[in-house]
Amino acid sequence: MPMNTLCVVFFISVIAFSSVLTQSVLLTHKNRLSTRSEAVLSGADMHHSTIDEVIANLGKPSRVISPSHSYEWDKKTCWLRIVIGESGRIEMIEVRGTHPDSEIGTTDRGLKLGATIGDARRIYSPFHFEGTVPENTV
Repeated sequence: MPMNTLCVVFFISVIAFSSVLTQSVLLTHKNRLSTRSEAVLSGADMHHSTIDEVIANLGKPSRVISPSHSYEWDKKTCWLRIVIGESGRIEMIEVRGTHPDSEIGTTDRGLKLGATIGDARRIYSPFHFEGTVPENTV
């Protein structure tokens, strides 16, 4: 095989491999959303709020589980749990549901349960933190 043919075959192989790799990377990242961490969810600030402030803001919880220091609010379209550590600081905020109920299910920046990926990208641009999200929903 002449040297020119070998170089052309190698060059085309590199281009083809690069194209496949690029498509693979793009498809892998299609449903990825990168953003800065959000420290405020449902009106509770992970760094500054106390459970008394959260209760004053959201109302009496539906359930309090003492051994785990867990406070839960059941609403029609969503559920919220806040776990308090031994130090009295918020350790975890968990929310589930299809739509927000008042402040429950909304971040400090305004992203709400049931929002689209487009909403999240608009609200949190530019992105820094990476996580995988389901197709077209947050």
